[in-house]
Amino acid sequence: MKNLIIVFFVLLIFSCKNKANEENVNDIISLMIDKKAFPLPPPPAINDTITTVISKRVRDSLLQVKLKVALYPTLYDFSSDEIKAIIPKQYKGIIEMQGINSEKNKLDKLLFTEKGHEIMLADTTQIKKSRDFENFDLLFWFSNFYYSKDKEKVFFGLGISRSKLDSNGVLYILKKENSKWQIEYSEVSDLW
Repeated sequence: MKNLIIVFFVLLIFSCKNKANEENVNDIISLMIDKKAFPLPPPPAINDTITTVISKRVRDSLLQVKLKVALYPTLYDFSSDEIKAIIPKQYKGIIEMQGINSEKNKLDKLLFTEKGHEIMLADTTQIKKSRDFENFDLLFWFSNFYYSKDKEKVFFGLGISRSKLDSNGVLYILKKENSKWQIEYSEVSDLW
């Protein structure tokens, strides 16, 4: 009976830890979608002089548009050599080389964002068949999440694609302040 109680408590502790990691991942993904999912502004009028200024009314209306966002279902795992090469100097030694557990390398549940974007998992076979995305507006690709020892900072890569010919990749470090994730560092890593 004593052994059964010990096993129960060990399982309870591990399930709580995995649930906390899963909630962190969900919060981070939702935050990044809310920050980075927005439609392209309309092109300038034909007779207009070339201007890049967007009126406040147009900008506000663009921020209210709800997009269909697809998540690539597999998280990319950086090798330890890649992390050593890409992590900023001031964060070396703070961020752990191990990401979340290897069995968690798939996104398997749909998330919700505060702005109300529709989120779905991307069909990878459909992505390979077409140059443009037919069922969604944006595709988000996340790397694995690498936490600091105190779980207050996280390092990851994010790729955002509007089509196969319009994408970018950014490396992020987020810091948890008052139970909310905030962007502390970002650096563009790829454009294609």
